[in-house]
This record gives sequence, C-alpha cells and structure tokens, in this order.
Amino acid sequence: MDDLDLKIAKMHENQIYPSSRDVAQQMGIAASTVRRRMSRMFESGELESKMLADIEEFPDLYITVVGILLSISPDKCVPEIKKIPSVLYLMGVTGKYDLIAVVVITSRKMLSKVTRQIFDIEGVSSLETFVVIDNYGFRVPAGRLSELFEQAKK
Repeated sequence: MDDLDLKIAKMHENQIYPSSRDVAQQMGIAASTVRRRMSRMFESGELESKMLADIEEFPDLYITVVGILLSISPDKCVPEIKKIPSVLYLMGVTGKYDLIAVVVITSRKMLSKVTRQIFDIEGVSSLETFVVIDNYGFRVPAGRLSELFEQAKK
C-alpha cells in the first residue's frame, strides 16, 4: 500500500458510496486507476469494507479492554482467543501484558463468562479487565453487533 492507495482509501472513507469516477476527478487521476487499486487492496486484505456503528447508540453494550499475560508463545493462544465471539480485536503489545483484547459485552455476567473463556485457554496465566466508561469515537463493525445480541440471548 503506497501513498496513492491511502489517499484513495481516505476519499472512500469520507464519502458514502463514492463512485470511482468521483474519487478520480477529485484526485486528478483516471477512474480505472482508482478501480484497479481498490480491487487490489480489497483482494489482498489491505482494506476491508465494513459498516461501523457508534457503540454509544447501544446502551446495553459495553466495551471492555482485557490485558492478557501469557506463559507460552502467543502463536499457540491467539487462534483460540480469536474464536471467542465477543473478542472484536486482539493485539500483541509491549509492556505489562502480552496481548490486549477489545471485547464487547452486554452484562457483568457476560464479562465473567468471556474472561473465564479467555483464562481457560492453555497458556493464559493472568488477565486484567478494564471496563470503558467514556468512549471517544470507538466504532464497532455492525455485523458483529448482531452476533453479540444473538449471543447475549443464549
């Protein structure tokens, strides 16, 4: 991904369903260049097209950040943690923890269930949760929200 790719992606991000022609006109390049680059970026996974929802519109959802300390290589734990439906994002980090998970929950009971699921994974030695009380623009893929609501019903 180069500078032109980033500019094209930003133009798409700032507009609702912009045409390749509109983006090309605004950037002063050919529409075929925009289409070709966008196709390549989507096919390679460099970009994803997701509808993002403002979590503040859903008062029954809570963002929780989970710091995870491992006793073994992350390669052995990460695939299992990513299978947990409430885990939206999982990142390797420096500092006190080896991994940080961003989790969306609907209740304390669900938080307890999710943290137990994470802790039960082989190689997880400890974890600490941080419930977000003020959200400054974090958005969640809308498709994941419907999955979370379904999970909460179970």
